[in-house]
Amino acid sequence: MARRARLASGAATLAAVSTLLMLLMFERRPNLAHEEDGQPAVLRTVPVVENAVQLRIELARQDQQQRVWDGEVSTSEGRVLGVEILRASMNSTVEGATFQVRARRAGQAARRPQQRRNLLSAVLHVSLDAPPTASVTVKTSRGEFSFRPADLTAGEAVAFLDGNASVEREEPSLKLTGPNTEDDHPALARAADGTIWLAYVEYQPGSPIIMPQVANRRFDTLEPEGHGDQIKLGWFDGKQWQLGVNVTGEGRDVWRPTVAVDGHGNVVVAWAEKVEDDWDVFFRTYAAPREGRAERHWSETKRIAHPGGSDFNVVSAVDADGKVWFAWQSWNRDNFDIRVATIEGGEEEELAGIANSSANEWCPAIAADSKGHVYVAWDTYDRGNYDVRLQQFGRGVPDEIDETLVAHSPRFEARVHLACDAANRVWIAYEEGDVLWGKDYQGNTPQRVGIGENPGYGLYVDRTVRVKCLADGQLQEPAAGLDAAFRDSTLQRNKSVPRLAVDEAGGVWLAFRHHPLSGGNGETWHSYAMRYEGDGWSEPRELPNSSNLLDNRPALVAFGKGILAVHSTDRRTRTQDRDQDDLYATRLAPVDDVGQPELKTAAAREIDEPQPVHANEVEDVARLRAARVPHGERELRLLRGEFHRHTEYTAHRDQDGLLEDSLRYALDAGRLDWMGNGDHDNGNGHEYMWWQIQKKFDLVHNPPQFVAAMTYERSVRYPSGHRNVMFPRRGIRPLPRLSNQQPI
Repeated sequence: MARRARLASGAATLAAVSTLLMLLMFERRPNLAHEEDGQPAVLRTVPVVENAVQLRIELARQDQQQRVWDGEVSTSEGRVLGVEILRASMNSTVEGATFQVRARRAGQAARRPQQRRNLLSAVLHVSLDAPPTASVTVKTSRGEFSFRPADLTAGEAVAFLDGNASVEREEPSLKLTGPNTEDDHPALARAADGTIWLAYVEYQPGSPIIMPQVANRRFDTLEPEGHGDQIKLGWFDGKQWQLGVNVTGEGRDVWRPTVAVDGHGNVVVAWAEKVEDDWDVFFRTYAAPREGRAERHWSETKRIAHPGGSDFNVVSAVDADGKVWFAWQSWNRDNFDIRVATIEGGEEEELAGIANSSANEWCPAIAADSKGHVYVAWDTYDRGNYDVRLQQFGRGVPDEIDETLVAHSPRFEARVHLACDAANRVWIAYEEGDVLWGKDYQGNTPQRVGIGENPGYGLYVDRTVRVKCLADGQLQEPAAGLDAAFRDSTLQRNKSVPRLAVDEAGGVWLAFRHHPLSGGNGETWHSYAMRYEGDGWSEPRELPNSSNLLDNRPALVAFGKGILAVHSTDRRTRTQDRDQDDLYATRLAPVDDVGQPELKTAAAREIDEPQPVHANEVEDVARLRAARVPHGERELRLLRGEFHRHTEYTAHRDQDGLLEDSLRYALDAGRLDWMGNGDHDNGNGHEYMWWQIQKKFDLVHNPPQFVAAMTYERSVRYPSGHRNVMFPRRGIRPLPRLSNQQPI
């Protein structure tokens, strides 16, 4: 199935279709380009360890009660670079190569005496610089064991001490950032000379909350000072990383950057930023050396703007002619559309746009092939559920083109990602969820609310990822299905946020997020990667140092025979015990050779159109929004909304889903007028979690059509109870919990 869509390209064409498109403008950013922007504060070098070895060591795997494990890690050759605690009791410590750890209790249920075992093993992450001949010894107060890392297979645990300890070799990962800032949202691009460029966001925490003042009901310090974002740039030459180039100044309010390298070697960085109460897309160019200028230099910051509304989720690609393309999500009067723009050489701008539906479109993805074609995909709520569509641009593409309907069943199909291979095939990955997503649902006890059985599904009940391939205009899929690969693995819980990359041999890599514990306890999700090797999928491989929120998006790029991933972690086992976010670089090398990819015609996956839960929902909502109640000299109207929606930040056993999905529910499935976040203390009182939650809500705040309220759930022990707190504006941190003797 295909739908006709019109591509408007160039200023003249835009003028001709002004009734369909809002005017896009490139303009100099007002009062925001300063001399200090773009200069390295401290250019930091991070060399690659030649004989890097990383190990995951589990202790207390069979302990029935918490016992101390004192110990030390040593190597016969080379050196121990560090030992980190990935999971252990709150009073566990590590210093150098020595440690003292205990198993961690698995939540409140651990206090129940009838539970035989409710402990989670202590997990250490050990980094070594050691040759293949080295032997590692772990001496503990519970026993000693030795092994050669060269004898271990990545992803396969080997047991010691009668099963009470185990060792697993991991992919080597290199820590890139730290120690005083939250570093997140990486984006990668590879230049023609092989240099890999990295853009990311650095968050500087604000001034501390002064607790004695709070206890005396003085709340001024709940509003932080000195905090904010800064976009940074770095590069990797295959031997070392250089990090610390400032793309923006400090104290900004930005959202996910993207980076691309044009045909002249210029590095182009784009991002969304809130300026003058509006979210817009900005970009600037780190120009390559040329005659008369021996070093790189920054262009002015420019804004891609149109009148009013949020613009964010910008992505980029470079076509075969060296031109940079952008796509992003843009508020257009009363719904989100997808916009497209191009720049060339960092100086001359050319415009293009997509005419979209009257429904919300979300989360664009972009990729380019070697023929000069550019592909943009997104998901849309046009048919009352999320479907994935793709549109082609670029060299030789006519103005009147077909949209490819990648996924168009009644299921939840969203968050698409793209990659092109050397044969100009377009690989497409996306999430797939339930039909009637976001409709009437009450978990396992619907009778408690009088509906008998659930007619719809919650926001994160069943979720997986799908991969398809557009080859010669035909929609196909791998002959070896992902379902079978997942069934044969240990990854039985939901999978989300797919990422794609193609290595130089033609292997297609798929990364995704997944909860590592079978019961889904705790707000922790890890990244896993699989490779399509022509006739089948490889075993899933966990990216070390990837524990974080569910909506965490590693950046992938081809590197050598495999890929390079840059990803963030806050070393969490749950939000409550998170550390700061830091970036790590992990190289994934293939295990087997890759053959010509075996493809088959994509299965339609058609299912019967479900009966709507509310047959006249659209009309009923319109009638509610139009209703007015006279009250004196004023008219009052009914505003539908809610502020008790939990998400990945304080989730209930891997079943609340992404924060983004709560906003999708509010705007689309629920057709609400307003929405507030219900996560405990906006992420258990962690400032960066609060900053992210309020920012994501602010991105979709487009009154009067939709109001994103700044709220959180404050949960205090009896007699103070649980309360939903609403702020009149963004920027105020949650009130810290005091003792029950001082309830506030």
